[in-house]
Amino acid sequence: MKYVYVMFDPLYERIVCVHEEENMVCDECKHIGDNSGYGISENKFKVEPSISMINVKFYYFNDEIDSDINFLIVNRIKMDYPDVVFTEQIEDEECSVVFEMGMDSVDEMDTFVCEEICHEIEVYCEITDVDGEGIKYFYDEDDEWV
Repeated sequence: MKYVYVMFDPLYERIVCVHEEENMVCDECKHIGDNSGYGISENKFKVEPSISMINVKFYYFNDEIDSDINFLIVNRIKMDYPDVVFTEQIEDEECSVVFEMGMDSVDEMDTFVCEEICHEIEVYCEITDVDGEGIKYFYDEDDEWV
């Protein structure tokens, strides 16, 4: 069984970062702590990853994260899934918002909501399970999941 280590921010009661190695602090962890005005908690919790989880990733290409686009994506998802946890990421000009959904399979996600977001905001979507298997939707191509 594989375990992950979670850095938890007690002030906002949220998970800040997840690592596969104990006591690891990445640049992302340091960056979050520096910008928020408080330090990262030294408390670390060893947790077993949930088997029933999928990730829904909306992404677009830009040099920096566009907070307006991310705001629209998050607000639309939260209309249907108010308690969903999400992270914002940027890597090689690919900006993304990733939602962790408590579902057993990719098929349980409402793809209509994802398609709606993709067309309205002009972003791409990828839905994957814990094994990385999943489907993708491209708003500027055929109107189907691949």
